[in-house]
Amino acid sequence: MDNLRDDKAGTDAMLGDRRITLEHLRAFVAISDNGGFQRAGEELARSQSAITQSLRRLEIILGCVLVTRHHGHFAGLTEHGHRFIGPAHEILMRLDDAVGIMRHSDAPGRILLGVPDDFGVENLNSLVARSLQKDVRLRVEVVSALSEQLKERFFRGALDIVLYKDTADDDSVERDCKIRIIREDPLRWVARDRFLFDPKRELPLVTFPDGCAYRRAAIRMLKAIGVKYTIAYSSASYENVRSAISAGLGVGILPKSAAGPDHAILPEGGGLPNMPNIRLVLATRDGPAQFRRLADVLQKTLSA
Repeated sequence: MDNLRDDKAGTDAMLGDRRITLEHLRAFVAISDNGGFQRAGEELARSQSAITQSLRRLEIILGCVLVTRHHGHFAGLTEHGHRFIGPAHEILMRLDDAVGIMRHSDAPGRILLGVPDDFGVENLNSLVARSLQKDVRLRVEVVSALSEQLKERFFRGALDIVLYKDTADDDSVERDCKIRIIREDPLRWVARDRFLFDPKRELPLVTFPDGCAYRRAAIRMLKAIGVKYTIAYSSASYENVRSAISAGLGVGILPKSAAGPDHAILPEGGGLPNMPNIRLVLATRDGPAQFRRLADVLQKTLSA
């Protein structure tokens, strides 16, 4: 009997726990990305209680708590939650890619466009509308995600055109596509009030999840000068990150143009490393002329 149990445990370890469903993962990711149970329910068109039950079931299966709750409300991810959110995102992203590739093969007039999470929906609607005016047969389907996730999907062939953010010192080489730099903006350390950096204490960071160009640049620069840090708050929502900085939960990294009126941009030379510029990049896959026409509209509008 013990041998049978050992064999079953070994099989479960290789195949993963089949009790975990996509609905469990979608609920957890939606809670994290939207900063709460109610907004997650709105995104997934499910009741708040159903979202809560899916998360609870996932936590039971994993044997750990993923989300911190305060009076029943979402208060951030636990250490286990931060470790699990990346793989959960990856599983759902690869499923979307597989479905998208199959659909794409039967739809020659369809373009898959990837945009960063913080890209304004109003701007996007205007851009798509302009493109459709030029070709009424064209279908533009939009995917929103973190920049690193978009880049990965683009270079795997799951997106045709992508807007993403990276740092000006990123020397990665892209092949079989056209790269256009739309604009650059300086990255800055931002806090609620004037912040006095103490190198002997961990720096509390307010940032986006793994896959964000801002976060990657900040951590790389901090490690380069030996500064210890802790993730005080993490969210995929631009407004949530800005609000967390305003609430004084920690120091954030934002483009200078994105700092709010209640934010203090920390001066250079205060002990924190100088940050590189962040740039908005437009990448277009080699393909039909429709790709180029849509990319031209994007470039012209965003550069204005």
